[in-house]
Amino acid sequence: MTVFRMDFYMQASLDKEVQFKEDSSKMLESLKGIKALKGVKMTEVASSEKTWVEYEGSIDVPEGSKAFFALLKRRDEKDPYNIFFRIDVNKEAATREDAEQKTRKWIEETFAATLKVSMKATQIYIGTPLEIIKNKKSIGTQLKKLK
Repeated sequence: MTVFRMDFYMQASLDKEVQFKEDSSKMLESLKGIKALKGVKMTEVASSEKTWVEYEGSIDVPEGSKAFFALLKRRDEKDPYNIFFRIDVNKEAATREDAEQKTRKWIEETFAATLKVSMKATQIYIGTPLEIIKNKKSIGTQLKKLK
């Protein structure tokens, strides 16, 4: 089988507005609890009167990984979500479509399910960068929404 590079984004909203002190620690512990992630670190960032928290680590999966990045922020008009993930992994499959389907399912089970419980995340969207960017304004109608 062929190994494909899969680059996915995940966006989620919290059921309440972000409380950085409480929520950033909760998210760090949540990410540290995901077995596929190693060496997760948290950094607080402030720029242009905005504040957010970044999380970085490595993904330890058999097929190999490229990158993991997440952030926790307050919603705004430009980006109406609180949590953003970039997950870049290699996935073994017969076709690129199969690799995308396997990766999407893995992200749902590994990341989305954890955030739904630990962070009470709602409106979770998973898609390729192209899907997310193309459909930014109509994200609810084009991307898969997890309930």
